[in-house]
Amino acid sequence: MKDGLYKERGFTLIEVLIALTIFAVGLLALAGMQITGIQGNSTSQSVSAKVALADGVIEEFLAMEGNDPRLTTEVTDSAWPTATAVVIEGGGTCSAMVTVDSDPVIGGNTHVGLTLIRVNVANQVGSDVEKTVMKRRY
Repeated sequence: MKDGLYKERGFTLIEVLIALTIFAVGLLALAGMQITGIQGNSTSQSVSAKVALADGVIEEFLAMEGNDPRLTTEVTDSAWPTATAVVIEGGGTCSAMVTVDSDPVIGGNTHVGLTLIRVNVANQVGSDVEKTVMKRRY
């Protein structure tokens, strides 16, 4: 027989095993990224729920009349009645704590006629969300 009559065709068993090993390592990396993505999605859903609850409590304060007595009553880390323990789908059980500071001192200056409202929302997942707003009184 002459050289070149039998040409090699296909892959050897070693080449196939090496290719499969490289492919498996790539799939494992993708699986790890998928787990990280799912955890990030869960955390962001929890944060979104806490932000929505904090926004709701802030909106309740902003909707109050300027002479509402709740704007002049000093409160520190008190549970807000409408958000004591709210169960939010995907966000768990959230609670809102409110601090009300009438005529707050900020940077050494007293702001007469304003009320500082700070809302802190917490649940079992991740860090707390805090929102602050000022409301003018009359």
